[in-house]
Amino acid sequence: MACKVTSGGMFSRLFGAETTCLPDGENYENKCCTDTVKGGSLQSVMGVIQDLSSILDDVSSAALNNIPMAQIRSLLQDSICAFEAPTISADERAELLRRVLALDLPAKMLAALSCLEFEARKDVMRFFHQILQDASGPVLHYVHSHQQVLQLLVAGCGKEDIALHCHMMLRSCTQQKQIVVCMLQAGFASELVKLAHHQIFDISSDAFSSLHALLLTHKSVAATYLEVHFKEFFESYSDLLRTENYATNRQALRLLGEIVLDRKYSKVMKLYIQEAQFLQVLMNLLRDNSKAIQVDAFHVFKVFAAASDKRPRVHQILIKNRDRLVKLLESLGEENNGESFLQDQRAVVEALWSLESLPAKTALKL
Repeated sequence: MACKVTSGGMFSRLFGAETTCLPDGENYENKCCTDTVKGGSLQSVMGVIQDLSSILDDVSSAALNNIPMAQIRSLLQDSICAFEAPTISADERAELLRRVLALDLPAKMLAALSCLEFEARKDVMRFFHQILQDASGPVLHYVHSHQQVLQLLVAGCGKEDIALHCHMMLRSCTQQKQIVVCMLQAGFASELVKLAHHQIFDISSDAFSSLHALLLTHKSVAATYLEVHFKEFFESYSDLLRTENYATNRQALRLLGEIVLDRKYSKVMKLYIQEAQFLQVLMNLLRDNSKAIQVDAFHVFKVFAAASDKRPRVHQILIKNRDRLVKLLESLGEENNGESFLQDQRAVVEALWSLESLPAKTALKL
């Protein structure tokens, strides 16, 4: 039994181009399912799903060497193939989906994930993605009413053995707008920021990728969330910019730049540029030893410089440090002479020189 997987963004790190789930190398179209699933009735497929549910119930209490891995893989792949069968009708697929959700299979698969072998984890990931492809009412209701699924998912993102699989399933969830709403309400944004600090590079990097998907796949939803939770999110996020870890700094700056420069996030950007503490963080990054970090910091800093409605404290900091900032920005442009960058550089320098001193009464209040 083999299930063919074509290469693609989400699965490319686990599945190579047109690899098979099993090592027998047989073609997916020719041999995907067992005879029970391939030629059986809807009832027989329901039996497969029931058997999978039952065996997953026993996994957590079984000794690792007693888990029937081959049977679990067979049931997982039979379930996958039943959903993918070209002969299945829309009504039959809906009935299978209702049964999968009624048995709480997504949660059971996530709960058992650490106990499974690597190949079985890939099967779980594929089946989970397949279930989430359906944005129907039952799926959305399931996610709303089974918060354990989301908690198991985000918890798994921090476990080294299953982090990659959980992050990929998380990014699969972000394709559905209503599920993104649930994830944001469940605190996923803050949890991913914490994971971005992780000492294991792969977990940290995957956390940034997942945070990118969460915040930029359905921008209007995420922007509304960040407007409401602005202080909570960005004060925590700012710690990523203060770390001495080069990779963390760069990834945090790039994602921040995508957010504040995106029109969908215009209200968030306006809130961000009013905060003197965030300006000071970026000014420090402009002095970093890495030119790459300096350039990334510049692309966020320019929003502060160009804004016409700065708070007095932000305005005063820019004037106080103007000479040093201009000198730094001009030296930065010497090694980054792309026309677009140079245009931005000139505009920022002009904006800094055009700043006028605040009235004495206003300055005294700062």
